[in-house]
Amino acid sequence: MKGEDWEKVLIEEYKKLDVDKNGFIDGNEILPALERTHELVGELLELPEAFFAELKAPGITKDLKLIMSKFDENADGKFNAKEFKKYVEWAAYMIQAKFWINGELKAIKSGNKGQADKKSIPPILVNATKTHFKYPRDVRKEERWPENSPEYKAGISRENRVKPPPPEVEGDVFDRQRVIVGFNQGIIEQQVCFVLGTGGIGQDTALTLARLGVGKIIMLDCDTYDASNLTRQCLGSLEDVGLRKVDAAARNIKHHNIRSEIETIHVDALAKWDTVVEIARRCTAIFNGVDLGPIWDLCVTSLAKEVGVPYIAGQSYDWMFNVEYYSGDRSKLCSWCAEAKSEQEWIKNQL
Repeated sequence: MKGEDWEKVLIEEYKKLDVDKNGFIDGNEILPALERTHELVGELLELPEAFFAELKAPGITKDLKLIMSKFDENADGKFNAKEFKKYVEWAAYMIQAKFWINGELKAIKSGNKGQADKKSIPPILVNATKTHFKYPRDVRKEERWPENSPEYKAGISRENRVKPPPPEVEGDVFDRQRVIVGFNQGIIEQQVCFVLGTGGIGQDTALTLARLGVGKIIMLDCDTYDASNLTRQCLGSLEDVGLRKVDAAARNIKHHNIRSEIETIHVDALAKWDTVVEIARRCTAIFNGVDLGPIWDLCVTSLAKEVGVPYIAGQSYDWMFNVEYYSGDRSKLCSWCAEAKSEQEWIKNQL
């Protein structure tokens, strides 16, 4: 549905739901209005009636206080037209999310139990991690001197506990990475990394990947540089204002790039989803830095699961930064499904 048609439908619905014609949805009008919202979204999205019908009261009644606290912006206990529009848009996101998640959960198998119980996801299927930073209190076992070694027995200082690193290979820019126990620089150099979005997070990601020495970096974005971008986006300069972000990023990353092949694609990821899918099928990891809302994130995570490659996403909001990782293992759940015991719980968590 086109934007102007959507606006027209909302205006007409708002007038109908304002039964006493006082210009607001208030009092006894609120619950019927919220219930009608879900019906309206379901009709516009052409979803089966049985699918969105369960979102009607009493579920809305239970969450009414929470809904009003989020969408009643001036806290006057009623909806004006602007507040109602925001709620409808949110409901559209959530109902679409419910549609996707419902299908995802039904596809999960749990041993011999057949389809997974949506209210009780087996923990063994969970394979999602939230990033947390912890200072290492001790070195890894592989880096220690054995307890029966002369070095260990000679004292209690760090030198008696930790093996010295291998001698530096002069001229090898990746030498410090190669000497890390368990770190395989050869595997890093084989990776094809798909960076979705070259905003602040995407550019930092691409820069780090270039310094790591990955085989190839594919950057996709449809935006151009604004002056206000320059305080957050590390691969742009004043000379790049008005230029395509992917072109500026590719040109400026060359000063930091060590060995990576760089490919840029200037398209709208949402409008050209087929392009996103095609690139995902030839990459080994997806880094999602596109901010298009929860449905987009869910789609890209589902794509990573479909093609079987790791998915990493970063978001910043308020004073917080969050990173999500999913291994791409098709037998495991991504964070979208793993964090909620049911799709109803997931939708409620988005409020």
